[in-house]
Amino acid sequence: MENDEKFLEMITDSAFRIGEGVAQFYDQAIHQGKQPWYDHRYDWLAGPSRWTRWERAVYGARDILPGDRVLDLCCGDGFFTHLYSQRSTQVIGMDRDKDAIALARKLYEGVYCHFFHSDIVTERCYGKHDLVTWWDAIEHFTKEEAEIILGKIVACLSSSDNGRLIGSTQKTNLEHKHEFANMKELGRFLGDWFDKIDIWTSQWEPKRIQMYFVCRKPRQLQANKPGK
Repeated sequence: MENDEKFLEMITDSAFRIGEGVAQFYDQAIHQGKQPWYDHRYDWLAGPSRWTRWERAVYGARDILPGDRVLDLCCGDGFFTHLYSQRSTQVIGMDRDKDAIALARKLYEGVYCHFFHSDIVTERCYGKHDLVTWWDAIEHFTKEEAEIILGKIVACLSSSDNGRLIGSTQKTNLEHKHEFANMKELGRFLGDWFDKIDIWTSQWEPKRIQMYFVCRKPRQLQANKPGK
C-alpha cells in the first residue's frame, strides 16, 4: 500500500512538471508577442500560480440566474464562455480577433454556446441579454471607445431591474490604452451608466492587482444620448 502511494505521488508530480513545461512553452513560443488573447486551457497546466485566473469563472457563474441569456464580450478563446453555457439558457461570445473566434468555435461551439467575430466598438451587440461579462478588456480600449461600448452594453441589457454587467480590469501592462488608477476612478466611470456598482480587488501577483466590478440598474437613457 505504501509503495503504491509513493508510486502514485511520483506519477502525479511528473504529470504536474510536464504540464508546467507545456504551459511555459505556450507562453514563450506562442503567446508572448504573437497573439493578443490567451488560450486558457493552459492555465491549469501551469499550476497553482495560474489558477487565480479561474476567479472570473467563479464570479461569472455565481451571477448567472436560471434562464439567463449571457453575452461574453471580448471572449478570446471562448473557454469561460463555454463554462457559462452550462449554467445559462444561451451564451454568445464576441471578439474582434478572428483567430480567437476560430479556436472558440472549434473547441466550444454548441447548442447553447455561439461565437461571433465582431468589433463591439463599431458593430452592434447581438440580441437582448440579462448578463454581460467583460473580463480584462476595458483597459484595451481608449476611454472614448469604452464609453461607446458601455452605451451598447446598457442598450442590449434586458431590463433596468434585471440587467447587469460583471467584469474586471488590471494595470501595469504597457499594451493597455487606458488604465484606471484605483477603485474610486473606476467607480466614477461606470457610475455614468449604472446606478448600483460593487467593486473589489484581488492580488494575483506582486505587481498585478485585479479590480472586479458588478454593475446593476443600468441607466437606459444614457444609451440613447447623442454620440453614444
